[in-house]
Amino acid sequence: MRHKAVFLDRDGVLNEERRDHVKCWEEFAWIPGSREALRRLRGDGFFTIVVTNQSVVGRGLLDSSALEGIHRAMVSEVEQIGGGIDGVYYCPHTPDAGCDCRKPKPGLLLKASEDFSISLRDSYVVTDTMNDVEMAKSVGCMAMLVCTGRGREEIRHQSEWRVRPDYILPDLARAVEVILNLEGSECVKKGAEGGEGER
Repeated sequence: MRHKAVFLDRDGVLNEERRDHVKCWEEFAWIPGSREALRRLRGDGFFTIVVTNQSVVGRGLLDSSALEGIHRAMVSEVEQIGGGIDGVYYCPHTPDAGCDCRKPKPGLLLKASEDFSISLRDSYVVTDTMNDVEMAKSVGCMAMLVCTGRGREEIRHQSEWRVRPDYILPDLARAVEVILNLEGSECVKKGAEGGEGER
């Protein structure tokens, strides 16, 4: 049996993005409503998986152990309010490393889909970057661009987009609402807010 997943970018979707990068847990600041959004996904038949580029490791700003400590704390805080994150997949490499896991390449999605027996064509990617939208489209996931993080800046340059997201939404909380509606879990009218329904 193949399962469904919601894949989440980290910086700009779950937590506030920092120009100097998140290098310790004290620098990690949740975007309002993001933890609660993860709680709504719990128990609805989805795997919830974070996929993130973290070149801070490749650049020597922190090591893998420290990064994984940040992720353990992140998962723990979600679990404390009744939510869950089933996996965190990250690319530690710099952009010039030529790896297969740095987004927009789909390596992280492919690895997670293998580990969790996920049907990518029945899954979702929620992100604030067009790189991730391209990644989602390359494997058949539905792509949702949120306006937190870099999202608003990306929208200003949409004349340059090579692909388009299926939805443009204010934040993760609204993205989860739309996902649950599409899956028939909740009665939420699509297109009720500006910028939605761009499919």
